[in-house]
Amino acid sequence: LVVQKPGQLDASTALQWELLPLESDGGDDHSSIQPDDSVIVTEGSGGPDACQLSTQALAMVSKAADSQQPLDTNALDELVAAMERRLWLTLGTDIRGRTSADMAFNMCLAGIDNEFLYSSLVKVAKLEMERVGQRPSRRARDVLHVVEKLAASGIKGAEAEEVYKLAAKSLQIKDQYPEVVKQLSSPGSLDLLSPRPLLWLWRYSSRLQKPVVKESLPRNPLPSWKKFNDTSKPLVVDIGCGLGVSLLGLASQQQQASAITKNDDTSSPAQIPLLDWSNCNYLGGDLSEATVRFANTIAQRWDLSNKLQYAQMSAENLLDEVAHNYPGPISLVMIQFPSPWRLDKKKRKWWWWWKLTASIRAGR
Repeated sequence: LVVQKPGQLDASTALQWELLPLESDGGDDHSSIQPDDSVIVTEGSGGPDACQLSTQALAMVSKAADSQQPLDTNALDELVAAMERRLWLTLGTDIRGRTSADMAFNMCLAGIDNEFLYSSLVKVAKLEMERVGQRPSRRARDVLHVVEKLAASGIKGAEAEEVYKLAAKSLQIKDQYPEVVKQLSSPGSLDLLSPRPLLWLWRYSSRLQKPVVKESLPRNPLPSWKKFNDTSKPLVVDIGCGLGVSLLGLASQQQQASAITKNDDTSSPAQIPLLDWSNCNYLGGDLSEATVRFANTIAQRWDLSNKLQYAQMSAENLLDEVAHNYPGPISLVMIQFPSPWRLDKKKRKWWWWWKLTASIRAGR
């Protein structure tokens, strides 16, 4: 058989390949086949399936992050290309049950930006939900995991909403998770920033080893400023941003100015001036390459990279770059839930904290 693509490969042509019989006189001469337009399927086309390849990709990124060694991006690109080839060959027929959502989640955590793969996996998830979603043998928990992991993968759009509707119908028939059924029945109510998808991200991040500051960590000027549309806008900084979901939530906001106040002290005035979140730039910094890759990939896929960037930098270097190189004002610096490191009694590096508070007082 020959798997022949219908035209330029992109998300709109996902899983629309044609299977054509290979006309041959029995020999092995396939010189008339154009390799850019078709792939010959033979008995030797085995190997890891697409989900296994995505697991390998995530393991590669996680291992590099835990060891704080540079990621072999060429090897990662080869795995992504292998996933594409596998989907071309199988048309997704070897992806069953919740595997499509597992694969999408693995790819997203590995920082893979390939809309053809994501779109293909959503199509597969929809077909599988239609095929077996309402069967008594299909556990409600598996149906729930599919929608949670698709959302945690940052997937949006009409096709994802179709999967959610099918999942809501399936759970309703099974009479389980009524609160989820209600949420899934409302378009746009489930995404990466919802509590259940965030729990999947927390499970992954909690398994990563906490990085430490190394002298070998690169300290280069941030290239992010050039990617911002307008560097005169106020900057919001998140130190130790982890997977970057706080800034993703703020950068996605469209409402007008709102203030941040102390909820436990009603007598205190607003601690931060009114901020129009839709008119700010955002920068997150973390020592983990894996979490920074994830966050930058989501920002890119959500078309937020013109105002939202993440950098793999220590807190000291990030503050130094922001204070000296960002052209506009710095309106907010967040340090949320820092890891409870023991203080270094010999060095006591509190000078960066002093620089932070001094910069805020100076209106920088």
